[in-house]
Amino acid sequence: MSSRLPARLVLLLPLLLTAAACGPSVDLAAALEVTDASGGFYDNGMKDGEHHVLPSVSFRLRNRTDLALDGIQVMVQFRRVGLEEDFDSRLVSGVRLAPGGRTDLTLVRAERGYTLANPNIDELFDHSNFTDFTVRFFARRSGAIVQIGEHQLERRILTQPRDSDRP
Repeated sequence: MSSRLPARLVLLLPLLLTAAACGPSVDLAAALEVTDASGGFYDNGMKDGEHHVLPSVSFRLRNRTDLALDGIQVMVQFRRVGLEEDFDSRLVSGVRLAPGGRTDLTLVRAERGYTLANPNIDELFDHSNFTDFTVRFFARRSGAIVQIGEHQLERRILTQPRDSDRP
């Protein structure tokens, strides 16, 4: 019987290490705060003779607890106002936060967007098919997915920085 005990421990070791790596159980809805959220519609340039414009948001996460948090996944969900279906979602994984810490600014763009044949991109918001967007933020860390924030995108065009604008 004693020869079976080490074999069982070897089989359980990966499970124990995985559980320990996740750290203590934390209510992410209470522990995480979305801060510095800002967004609009990114001018992704011309594609097939039309402007390609993508919903875009930047944000930080703040850890409200005195515990280090790692292994956090953040789902950024782009939704058109007035519609329930998900327009596009992007996953940010491997988020780590020191106790009371904040992440660097994170930029997320939808892969889907609008195309505009009119060469005047500023008329996007006047187009009959344009719909405003809300961004919802969800987090998960070895458990259930919880909503941690929501942000309304501004009606503004975000452009690519020119080489002369870069440090």
